[in-house]
This record gives sequence, C-alpha cells and structure tokens, in this order.
Amino acid sequence: MRSTINMFLTLGFLISIPLLLSTVFASAQSFDCSQAHISSEYAICNNEVLLTLDEKLAEIYHNRRKSVDTTPQRQRISRDHTAWVKKRNGCDLDWTCLEASYNKRIEQLNREL
Repeated sequence: MRSTINMFLTLGFLISIPLLLSTVFASAQSFDCSQAHISSEYAICNNEVLLTLDEKLAEIYHNRRKSVDTTPQRQRISRDHTAWVKKRNGCDLDWTCLEASYNKRIEQLNREL
C-alpha cells in the first residue's frame, strides 16, 4: 500500500515538472499553464512546438482585433476565436491534431489581415 502511494506521489511530481518548466518556455501564451485544467491545455503546455504556435496565434489574434474599426467586427473575431478554441479542445492530448488546428487558425487570421 505504501509503495503504491509513493509511486503515485512520484508520478505526480514527474508530471508536474514539465508544467512548471513550461512557464519558462512560453511567456505570452494565450492561457496560464499553471492554470491548465483540460487535456488540450496540458498537451500544449508540455510541447514546445505547441507553445510556440500558441504564442504566435495569440499575437496574431490580438493584432487582428486591434486592426478592425468597429465593435461588431471585434465581436465577430472573438466569437470565431471562441468557436475555434472549443474545436481545438476537441483534440485533447493529440499533439498532431493540436498543431494542425493552430496552423489552420493562424493561416485563417493571416488571410483576414
């Protein structure tokens, strides 16, 4: 029993290390990795490629919102992005799915600029 508890504590510690280190890798991601609470966020926080894509997307998204002139345009961009986040979250822990989702969204926002 005691060895099982120790094994789970060790496993928990080992799993938390990448989450703690992820704050070093990503300083401007769209969400705080220490607050990750769903599987897709954990996957993003534990993959440098996904963290980089998340940072890039966050910058493009914010620039896109600032570039429009009217509130309805900003609201549409926000609604589209919220819908994309829900779809992205459907990837769960699949890094390939997440990377494809980010690349598609970045391409979409860049076309709209």
